[in-house]
Amino acid sequence: MQISLPAENLLNALLTVYRAVPPRTPLPILTGILFETKENELYITATDLEHSICTYVSATIEEPGAAVLPAREITELARRLHDTSIVKMQTDGQTNTTVINYAQSELTLHGFSPDEYPTMPELPKENLINLPQQQLRKMLKQVLYAVSTEEHRPVFTGVLFEFTNEKLNVVATDTHRLALRSTLLDTQPSKLINVIVPGKTLNELSKLLVKEDSEVSIYVTENQIFFLLNEVQIVTRLLAGNYPNYNLVIPQHTSCDVTLDTKELLEAVDRAFLLSSPGRQTVFFQLQENTLTVFLNAQTGRIREDLQVDITGDQMDIGFNGRYLMDALKTIDSEQLHFKFTGPTTPALLKPAGQDEYISVLVPAIPQQ
Repeated sequence: MQISLPAENLLNALLTVYRAVPPRTPLPILTGILFETKENELYITATDLEHSICTYVSATIEEPGAAVLPAREITELARRLHDTSIVKMQTDGQTNTTVINYAQSELTLHGFSPDEYPTMPELPKENLINLPQQQLRKMLKQVLYAVSTEEHRPVFTGVLFEFTNEKLNVVATDTHRLALRSTLLDTQPSKLINVIVPGKTLNELSKLLVKEDSEVSIYVTENQIFFLLNEVQIVTRLLAGNYPNYNLVIPQHTSCDVTLDTKELLEAVDRAFLLSSPGRQTVFFQLQENTLTVFLNAQTGRIREDLQVDITGDQMDIGFNGRYLMDALKTIDSEQLHFKFTGPTTPALLKPAGQDEYISVLVPAIPQQ
């Protein structure tokens, strides 16, 4: 393989796929990045066997071929080059050694055989649905905070994608909190299915959904999901298992409804949480008349703030994990929100005022003795 391309283009492509390089692996070849020439383009791929990212850039192809280069070294080299530099790469297929020329300098990297690199799954012929990139990015932002990090319950480390005739629902829960975001679809999906997508992959995908006027195409097979956006393709294995019926934990009837300013509540909880400690992270609410009192008592001190709100229904005292509550509040983009309570020990519901497509459910914290 013998190619040349601008250093800036090489770096952008490497930073895109580097997200899929595993930090630790028993398979040395997975620490490398695959370079392949196809017509007048250079395809660059990384994988950890669970999810893969592939992108392509224009390049001058003097001799077609392929190479697998150490991911860290080639990426760090590209970081250190001037954007205007032209990078020339020449690979010896017998020794898997690549000579990289830039400016008046030369670097040699010892790589791996491209024949041993895992094959990128083939894109299905028919896509499931197309969505605006910014729409999917916002949906993911509003649910990813609720994904579990506990690997012994795999389905909760993923996000449920529920495709219906009219809507796409994305759901995440770690059993202490739940987030649901829905969107109406302009066209009906090619098939109606439910799949569980790893949260790790979706975190990386959300960082790549940056184009204002572009779409992302979603493809699904029996055990994989593909996201195609511009020149980037992401594929990941679906999580096996059945996602629980999330509708069972969404409150249908409430005994106390509160309407208040989103920013005021977030700032009050944030200030109260300053007094929290690893063993005491509960922020308490006292609901009475038209006042919501936020308070926290700790060994280091105590805090109490009164917020003027609109309240209908029962008065009550209730507490929530402060970190969980702030995570949910940060995803609400409306000035006002509705906080709906069912009781001091049963789930509460948060939603933006005037919007029905997003809800967050929080389980109250058990009072500490």
